[in-house]
Amino acid sequence: MASNSVSAQIDEILTTYESEVHGVMETTIEEEAKKTAKQLKSTSPKRASGSKRGAYARSWRVTKRGRTYIVHNAKHYRLTHLLENGHVVRNAKGTYGRAAPIKHIEPALKEAETELPLKLESRLRQL
Repeated sequence: MASNSVSAQIDEILTTYESEVHGVMETTIEEEAKKTAKQLKSTSPKRASGSKRGAYARSWRVTKRGRTYIVHNAKHYRLTHLLENGHVVRNAKGTYGRAAPIKHIEPALKEAETELPLKLESRLRQL
């Protein structure tokens, strides 16, 4: 009978620890996703003039789907690939050239990939 209560206590301790770890992971991942979206808002290219100046940069969002956080451009998602990788352009004379890529997503992604495990590790050690 004593072993049954000990196993029940261990099970309760592990269940509590599991919920604490899950909570820490959830908040840390959410914070990092929001930080990445904020970084993308500041580093994304902005149109020099006109009424839509900065519309691409302002439309970065964080969406939660299930247990996953997705950082995406809500309104101008078609531009992300073109701006990040460059694209073919046609000028007024009918000749073609290339628009230079503006790397803004890749640096934010790399920073998030390096910082998230470090933050998770340090916060889980504090439990």
